[in-house]
Amino acid sequence: MSPNVREMLDKIDTFLTGDIADARALWDVLSALRGPDNGDGESKLDSTLPIRRAAFPKVLAMHEEGSRFLNAAFLGNNELFDLHRAGGEHYTAHARKAAIALGLIHENP
Repeated sequence: MSPNVREMLDKIDTFLTGDIADARALWDVLSALRGPDNGDGESKLDSTLPIRRAAFPKVLAMHEEGSRFLNAAFLGNNELFDLHRAGGEHYTAHARKAAIALGLIHENP
């Protein structure tokens, strides 16, 4: 692991020990970035693409310009967050809270 990665992890670690509401929101977003492991690739994209785009707009812009430096999907037709296709109760709970924190859905969709 490079020192830069360790430094960023330390910053995240410090953030997660601060304000509990902020820490939970960040944890939900981080947990929702990967998507459910339910074997359904389309539902995975339906739930992760909107979250990834909202969380990392600069990375999205780079992908839109043709630079795919991350091995993660950012582009596709999945514009709207689909909570019902997220899959799995544990993942869905993180994904719902992440979507609220990122402004993709309202508190009571």
